[in-house]
Order: sequence, then structure tokens, then C-alpha cells
Amino acid sequence: MSRILIVEDDELTAKLIEADLEQMEHKVVAKVPNGEEAVTTADETKPDLVLMDILLEGEMDGIETADQIRSRFDIPVVYLTTHADKEILDRAKQTGPYGYLEKPTTLLELSGTIETALHKHEADKRLRESEERYRTLVETMNEGLGVLDVNGTLTYCNEAFSRTIGCSSEELIGQSALDCVHEDSKGTLTRELSKRSKGQSRAQYEVDLIGRDGRRVPVLVSAQGIYGRDGRYKGTFAVTADITERKEAEEALKNAHDELEQRVDERTVELRETNARLRKEITDRKNAEEALRKSEEKYRFLTEQMHDIVWTVGLDMKTTYVSPSIEKVLGFTPEERLDQTVSRQLTPESFELAKRSLLEEIELDTEDGARDKSLTLELDFFRKDGSIVCLESTLSFLRDEDLNLIGIYGLSRDITDRNDLEEQLRSSQKMEAVGTLAGGIAHDFNNLLQVVTGYTEILLSQKDSTNPDYEDLGIIFRAANQGAELVRSILAFSRKAEPNARPVNLNREIEQVHKMMYRTLPRMINIELHLADDLKIVNADPAQMEQVLLNFAVNSRDAMPGGGRFLIETQNVFLDDEYRRRNLEVKPGHYVRMTVSDTGCGMAPEVVERIFEPFYTTKKVGEGTGLGLSAAFGIVKSHDGHITCYSEPGVGTTFRIDIPVLEAEIASAVEEDGEAPPSGTETLLVVDDEELIRELAMRYLIQAGYKILMAGNGVEALEIYRENQSGISLVILDLIMPEMGGRECLKDLLEINPNVKVLIASGFSPDGPTKETLEAGAKGFVQKPFRAKGMLTTIRQVLDQD
Repeated sequence: MSRILIVEDDELTAKLIEADLEQMEHKVVAKVPNGEEAVTTADETKPDLVLMDILLEGEMDGIETADQIRSRFDIPVVYLTTHADKEILDRAKQTGPYGYLEKPTTLLELSGTIETALHKHEADKRLRESEERYRTLVETMNEGLGVLDVNGTLTYCNEAFSRTIGCSSEELIGQSALDCVHEDSKGTLTRELSKRSKGQSRAQYEVDLIGRDGRRVPVLVSAQGIYGRDGRYKGTFAVTADITERKEAEEALKNAHDELEQRVDERTVELRETNARLRKEITDRKNAEEALRKSEEKYRFLTEQMHDIVWTVGLDMKTTYVSPSIEKVLGFTPEERLDQTVSRQLTPESFELAKRSLLEEIELDTEDGARDKSLTLELDFFRKDGSIVCLESTLSFLRDEDLNLIGIYGLSRDITDRNDLEEQLRSSQKMEAVGTLAGGIAHDFNNLLQVVTGYTEILLSQKDSTNPDYEDLGIIFRAANQGAELVRSILAFSRKAEPNARPVNLNREIEQVHKMMYRTLPRMINIELHLADDLKIVNADPAQMEQVLLNFAVNSRDAMPGGGRFLIETQNVFLDDEYRRRNLEVKPGHYVRMTVSDTGCGMAPEVVERIFEPFYTTKKVGEGTGLGLSAAFGIVKSHDGHITCYSEPGVGTTFRIDIPVLEAEIASAVEEDGEAPPSGTETLLVVDDEELIRELAMRYLIQAGYKILMAGNGVEALEIYRENQSGISLVILDLIMPEMGGRECLKDLLEINPNVKVLIASGFSPDGPTKETLEAGAKGFVQKPFRAKGMLTTIRQVLDQD
């Protein structure tokens, strides 16, 4: 309910407006007929809005009255008018009204205009307050701040910068930045500005500013290039910090050192006097170093910008300092860590390791004398959500001037990615070793089976079917042939069986296998094909590709005894350096991706880790050899391809195979892929329980210009959405999460806002296990693992939907 003042000299009109306002549940604080009473009443009642008749009787008309009310009390005014001429309307516009209503007005027009005016006034007020805060911050900061255009001309500078030069900001704006630096520094500034225009966005360098009085002021410049959405250079944003004290301290230190050496050379025989002078010079040097330290404290923000966590603890093992980067890595704010003991931050095992290592080092220091040395340990820290992350931590002792121990200094780096890559390497090496061993055994075993089948076949040829040994020899012969089939599977896994490769369109091979699957899979399993129209050509063995697909089909059949969906998809993809960073064996380039999904029982993570190992199977004895997927693995690797498995218990399984595109196909694909991905400025909410996935998505989206909010599960996402509903344009929602999964979260989001735009993110196919969720109200789908261009294109398409 809003409080409204009506200024109308026609009493009947005023009463009608009052009745309409009360019907809309607004409160009318007063009705006055002239401008003088309107100003007085506005001062006394402070209404939220004034409805003002333009043509008032009395000394002041409505326009003059509105101007006084707006300027004196900052109250929004909406004009009431019947037929005003152009001159009156032009005058009215100069008073900045928040709307016009033509009398007589309808209830709908009155309601809409009032709500719009109140909302706009509140927004204007907040904008003014925000601008005032930032203006105060910039103008009161100690460091100088300047903005240059593409020609190096100053377009803005703050008070600190103009004070350094000795000119007002009005005098400086419009001047070339080269006119503000000393002649000796012009070359440096010219080179650095050129770097910004060529795309090197950030830099730090030193130049000497030149004041109006000729005084040189050394400054450290932190420069940041300004680029438009199209990537074109727009100018430079520069912060300057006065380093006069540091330079003076360095010069004093150098002079003291030079003077000390000169005196030692000249007066070596006067030992007593020389020692006295040395003591004095050492004191001067310490004073100079202290001055330098105080000056360099101004640049502490460099530490604050580091991705690694910088921290210090006292002898009581309580944290005395921690850098802001801790929030990105562990989820805690620096304030939450201050005065907290180390034992609460580390796992018990890591705390004992750190304590034991530091005590051993202290004992060595005691025996050999204090010395500068650091320890590097891999320590497990608790995240705020209770999970554990391994950080490589370098620990050093903090000492006072007398070398007394006063605390510990640490630098911790997240090595989760590195450990994941090492695990990939170990897994790859294990599979290579198993493949080599299996291939060698298979080769020798194949020779033995050849002897068995050969001699059995000879014996069979020498006997007729009435011979009592004939049936037994037939059993031996069939068993040996079955063994040979197993050997061929092992050879496929170990890549000893070379593919008979030729240029192939995988769509055609899939369509051929599709016919066979109707005879292989039960009728209650629905087989679907989603094949790309423009699929690139690959170099592949059609028979081996057929074997891979049939192996997947058999496994899916066993995973869906009650029926389900079996889906095969194809598409062209480009695997970039970011994908290779998470999959070491992959070469960046253009690939054809074949995705095979089912809606079966799925697998646990520990099963997925071993799914491609030969002879590993979860089936009962006699139901499977465990060679089907290992053979598929070997076949894909022999084609220089890449295979991954994504599965969740109770949801289903997805296999993804990437086969390199023939070189002749790549040129056109490169041209297509060269287009810049779309960008935006909206606020997006990313919901995923994997922190590395959230950070990767944030990296892609912030680079594209978006503002990001993040949540680790569905419950947290709902809380953030309720608080920021009006500002969030899109929710990117993971499907499988603890506490509350994507399906439940989507349902609750739609209850909060039926028009919410939600993009589902999943490793499963959009036509596989995720289809039901998409049909429940999601606006789109993005495949994991993310690719920047595809992800940003999908986001833009969903945001631009009506």
C-alpha cells in the first residue's frame, strides 16, 4: 500500500481519483486544490507519490509545484492533464515527471502508471546511491586512477591522480597520457599502451610522472585493457601507486652499501673505529629495510589476488592471516578462519604429519643453528561443505630480527586436478600393461588352440559318425573354437588385431546394425536412432564397429530385463585443449562422437572404474566372460579413438566413443568452428555438487560476460533462487546430486516461478535417461563434459526464447 497526495482543483475529480486509489488499496494522505498547499502538505506528510493537475489555479501552476516538490523532497510526481498544449507539455517534461495521465483516467491506467512510477523512482534512488558510493570510493582512494581511450588520451582521473600531477582533473582530462610522464618514461608507456591494444590485457610496470612544478614522481602502474564484446580494444584502465618511499629506501640502501665498502677499503687498520662505523651502517641499513617493508605493504593486494592460499599461524597454532582465495578453494571466508586452530582445518592424519614434520625441522634448527628452509607436504583440508581436498602446502618458519621463532608461513595450492590426471595416467598405464600381458598370452594360447583344433579336425576326418569317439571329438572341436572366439576378443582389447580400416560414414554402419538388433534385443526394449545429418567421414573397420555396437546392445539387454529404451546418437565434435587436460590420452582435434545410452539399472562408481578390464564382470558364472567391453575398449583405441562410460545406479548407462575425422574432412570443420561463441550479461545460477564442474562453468561463463551465482545442491539452489528470483535469468541444473536431485529441484523451481528458465546438465543423453526431466519443464539441455562454444550457444538460445 502506497501513500499518495492528490493535487486537483476540481473537487469532484479529486474524489473520483481518491475512490479509485482506495479500491487499489492505496492510502490518500490529502487532497489539496492549489500549489501552495501541495508544497506544505508534501513537506508535512512525506507521501510516496503525488498526482498533480498541470493546470492549477493560484500563484503556482502544477508544473512549478511539481518542480519544487521533486527538488526539495525527492517525491515522484505523475501529471494529470486534459488537453495541454505543446508549450505546457515541454515545460512539464523539464521537471522529470514519472508519468502522465489524461483525465478522465481508467482504473487500469491509474494502477499501471502509479506502480511504474513508484518502481522507477525506487530504482533511480538506488542508482543514485550506488553511483555516489562508488564515486566516493574512487575519489577518496590513496592510489591514482585514470582511464585512457584508444589514443592514450585521459578521459577520467580521480583526485589522487590529479593531486600527484598538481593539476585539477578538469585540466588533465583531454590530455595525452604521454604529457603526464617524464621524458625518460615515454618509451615505456608507449610500448605498454601498444601491448594493451594488441590484446595483452594486464600488466604492471614503473614510470615517472611529471608534476606541473617539474617534480618526478615514481609510480607503479597496474594496467588493465578495456575490450568490447566484439573483442576490440576500447582503452585502458590504470591504477598508479606512489613508490617514492620505496625508491628512496632502495637508494638509501645502495648508498649505505657503497659507503660501507669504501670505508672498509680505506680504514682496515683502524679496526675499532671501523667496527663502530659498521655498527652504525648496519643500523641504518635495517632502518632502510624497514622503510622499504612499510612501503611495500601498500602492494599487499598482489597477495590477495593469488589463486593459491597464503596463510600464517602463531605459535599457539591459531590462524593470524589468510588470503581471500581460500573462499574459492575451501568455501570459507578469511574472517571465518581467523583465530581458528590448525587442528580444526586439517584432517587428523594431515595435522599429525604437519606437526611431526615441523617439530623435526625445529630440532634440526636447534642443533645446527637457525636456517631458512621450507617444507612441502600434501595436506588434506576440510572444505566448508564437509568434503576433503588435498592441497600441496609449502611451510616456512617466521622469525623476528633475533631469529626467534614467532610463527609459521604457508602457501597452499589445490592439486586435485593434478592428482586426477595422475590417476588417469596410472589407469592408462594399467590398461596398457594388462593389454600387453593379455596380448602375449592370447598369442601363445591361440597357437595351442590351433594345434587342438587342427588335430581334432584330422581325427574327425578319419572317422565316420558311427565311431564311438566321433561325438567326443566334435565336442572338443566346438570347445576349441569357442576358445578361439575368446582369444579374438582378447586380441581386440590388446590391439594385436589390426583393424581393416577404410573411409566410413558411421551412420550407415549403425543403420545396418540396427536391423540386426531387432533380432537380438527383446521387443520390450525400444531401439531409437538420433543420427546427425552432416556426419563427417572417419577411417574405421566396419566389422569392428559393428562388434562394438553389438557388445553394447547385449549389455543393455541384460541391464533392462523388464524393458526400456536403447538409444544410439551421432554428432560432430571438436575436442579442445581443455578436454585434453582432463583426458590425457586424447589429441585435440575434430572427431565423430557415437553415444550409446540405455535406461537400465546402471552401475556404481567402483564398477565403472573397472568396466573395461578383461575378464571383469558383474554377471553370474556362466552368464558372461567379461571380454565384451574390454574388446570394445581395444577396438576404439586401435582406431586412435577415446571411450568413456557414465553411469548412475537406477538411472542408466551412457557410453561415449570419439573417432578422429579423416584429414580431408577437417579443413571445413575448422572454418565452421572458428566463430566466436555468443555472450551475454545476464545473471545465471549454476547448480552442481562437483566443485570442479562449478569452477569450470564459472570460468566459461564469466569470460563470456555473464554474472554467476553457484549452489552445490538442490536445497541450496532453491534458497538462492528465492532470494534473487527477479535477478536470475537462467538456472543451469545438474541432474544427479545429493540431498535433492535435479528432478525434485526443477519441480520446486517451477512452483516458485512457472516461467523459470532451466537448462539441464548431464552426462546422459538428452533423449536417454534425462528425457523425462526435460519434458517436465526444462527449456534445454547441455551435455557433460562441457565444451565452451556448445554450452554458450545453448545458453544464449534458451535466454532468447520468448
